[in-house]
Amino acid sequence: MAGRHALLVLVLSSEIHRQRFSVRDMVFSSIIFLFAFLPIVLLFYHLLLLPVWLGSTAKLWLHLGNLFLLSCSLLFYFWGEKFLIWVFIATVLFRKGRICSSSCATPR
Repeated sequence: MAGRHALLVLVLSSEIHRQRFSVRDMVFSSIIFLFAFLPIVLLFYHLLLLPVWLGSTAKLWLHLGNLFLLSCSLLFYFWGEKFLIWVFIATVLFRKGRICSSSCATPR
């Protein structure tokens, strides 16, 4: 009996998810992502890295490119699931803090 109940809950939750999905949602295989979001992000990312390709040795452009990709990733995940973005941001901040603390603790 418990197995049937769990199966029923699973079927109902997937049905609710299907009803919630609309054209405005953006997933990796959606038209919005493939023909609007991805080309725009790639264009601006490559424009940010243009000074690096032209011979600039400043790491500022690489950091700006990484920051741009991070913000675009957050925008993409926020577009799809507004609640889980806070989990993503917390994970990024936690990992960044661990990397900074471990790299700062080791003498060079």
